[in-house]
Amino acid sequence: MFAPLGWTLIFLLAGGSTLPNGIRVYKIPPDGRDSHSFEVIAGYRTGVRNEMKGTGGLAAVVSTFLRSTPSARAMAVAAYGAGGEIEFFSDLDRTGVRLKMPDWARPMVEESISEFLSETPQKNPALVDRALDDVRSRTASVPADVRFRIEEQFRIALLGQEAKSDLSAVRPSNVEQFFAKNYGTDRAFVAVSAPLSHAPEAVERRSSETADATNAQTEIVPKPSLSLRIETELLDGAVLLGMPVPSVYYRNWYAFLMMDRLISQAIAEKPATVLSPTLEPYYYRMEVPVPSGQTAGTVEKTLLQELSQMQYARASGEQLDTARRSAIQYLESEAIQRWYVSLGIPERRLEGLQWIREFSADDMRATARDIVDSKLVIVSWSPRPRVIRLDTQSLSDLAARPELPTAKVPPPLSPVRLTAFPAHNDAEFKDQPPVRLGSGVSVVASSAFAVFVAPDSVRVFEREPGPDEIQAAYGAFRPERILVMAPPESLNHVEQQWALFRGNPRDQTFPSISGKITSADIPALFILKMMLDRRLIEAGIWSDVQLEIHAAEGSTLAIHGSDANRRLVMDWIRQIASQSIPAEEMEWAREAAVHHMAAVRPDLQSLIWMWNKDGVLADLHSIPASQVQEVAGIYIQ
Repeated sequence: MFAPLGWTLIFLLAGGSTLPNGIRVYKIPPDGRDSHSFEVIAGYRTGVRNEMKGTGGLAAVVSTFLRSTPSARAMAVAAYGAGGEIEFFSDLDRTGVRLKMPDWARPMVEESISEFLSETPQKNPALVDRALDDVRSRTASVPADVRFRIEEQFRIALLGQEAKSDLSAVRPSNVEQFFAKNYGTDRAFVAVSAPLSHAPEAVERRSSETADATNAQTEIVPKPSLSLRIETELLDGAVLLGMPVPSVYYRNWYAFLMMDRLISQAIAEKPATVLSPTLEPYYYRMEVPVPSGQTAGTVEKTLLQELSQMQYARASGEQLDTARRSAIQYLESEAIQRWYVSLGIPERRLEGLQWIREFSADDMRATARDIVDSKLVIVSWSPRPRVIRLDTQSLSDLAARPELPTAKVPPPLSPVRLTAFPAHNDAEFKDQPPVRLGSGVSVVASSAFAVFVAPDSVRVFEREPGPDEIQAAYGAFRPERILVMAPPESLNHVEQQWALFRGNPRDQTFPSISGKITSADIPALFILKMMLDRRLIEAGIWSDVQLEIHAAEGSTLAIHGSDANRRLVMDWIRQIASQSIPAEEMEWAREAAVHHMAAVRPDLQSLIWMWNKDGVLADLHSIPASQVQEVAGIYIQ
């Protein structure tokens, strides 16, 4: 084990460092908005760019394998339980996990970070089989989709035949070989905001069998311009346009970023565009819809004419300033800053920002000329004419018909090692009943500025809305339908503002309550959600299912996911309703609910207020397991 002092010294080295096992270590700049959080990004400098080598499908399998490993799930459970954020990513240049949580929770994930970078297919053959089955099942029906086949042809035209991946003949041994070639510790990185006590130097060295092309500036092999018109049965038409772009090491990538922001203003069709930051050349994508009644050829011609015009017409000062602000905002976003940091090239972002500040209208004209003169790939299709048709079907043979195939639920994973919550101080919680103002509006202390209009509209504001904004947004509603929430320190001012509110006394809407979970049981429903979220993480399907308690959905738990995964969640709810809840699971769920309370408090308070205008949100630590079981039973009735 590497001594904590040595790790601290390496952590403080400017520009990061490389450990003896090849793992690169970078420091994440401190978050000025939250000095008490800890952030870590761990993974490999390799990702779905492997599609250019004909192994894009294998990259997807490795990504699925890594996120299902015991260490990945242990980190996710720990971070989520502490109220943190979890993101598994697999983009063009990276595969890994990002965690952000309170600093007191750092010891819960430190050991798992090193374990995550030690995971290999050889150590977990069952997980490789599971990952292969999972990726195959996700893509089994996709190739039959017309849109998917069009997208595939578009990508092949830009990247070559290697962009087409086929997993039908892939075996676990192929995954192991691919991992050995591309996922050594010499491709691994750890970016952290503070030193770790369990250093990743303890990870055994593994050397990738293929060279790291991080700094290799190879180009996409230019191909002839292609304009392909496709006949389809799709009701919606579209024009896809793609062109090669350089990597973020080059000034021209940032010129494309500026041009992308300018196109959103100047092109009447408002195309949907994708420009990904990459370490190697890739392609820029643009898509415009073909409205019903028009042809793809007409829309394509108009689009090319507008792009061509941009090389002759100078952008106005206002357009250029708007594009510049948008591009800078993009590069200053947290996600993009972390992308540069985790790949060890933060200076490239700063250099790009400087270039963007210097770009002129003439530079934009030159970039437009580069687009027009580049090897464009255009794939388009016209919408099928809409025909109203009445189909009839006999139900006499319903029982004899074969059942439709259902999505397969992956087999259960091994239990996750649970790390106890370290000593920490949670904010004291005491909810007060809402206050009814003379204007008829109710006001209550909460975790954010928010306004709920019964029965199903809740809006959270970044700042306190002013009188004009209040009147414009809510003047059409009867005051008795409105619950206003605000942080305790702003409550007095908010009450003064809303005491002057003039609502609409002619509003005759009398909201009905949607959902079966009543006021007193809303906190128990929230704890039930925590239990289910933990099971989703442990089952490796955290990214596939979303559970929500939202005032817009009513007083219930909304389950968003495939039919198979929804059935799995319902089975868990039945199990919780019928079996005693282990004390450890109940205690974890209570604690996790406390840590997530701030994010959902406005929704919970809105739902309670719908049932009971004087209701309060109970202390979550006081909710007994029997009440959670009762709520689970009510839910499945």
